Amino acid sequence: MEDPVKYCEENYPETVAEFKKLQEEMYILLCKKQMDYGIENITLGKDISKPQNKTLSLTGIWFRMNDKMQRIINLINNKAYNESIEDSWIDLANYSLISLLISKNKWFK
Repeated sequence: MEDPVKYCEENYPETVAEFKKLQEEMYILLCKKQMDYGIENITLGKDISKPQNKTLSLTGIWFRMNDKMQRIINLINNKAYNESIEDSWIDLANYSLISLLISKNKWFK
């Protein structure tokens, strides 16, 4: 079986390079926001090792993601100029990864 990474890197070098660049931007933004807001912003100040608190945290992320999607829809439809749609897409992607980290019990450990 062919290596999927090698396949993509050989056939789609610009896409792969840009994808890696975006991942680095996402990582830097995550770190900056953690410095500004702390992990309690995501955990709602709760101990997420408890199932009910983990659920609450993930529900909070769902609400944030919904807010981002509504903002993206508005940016697409109304061509707003005071906010970058790219920033909203990156935030949405980061919230997805944060949800996975919480689900795997790896959120800032």
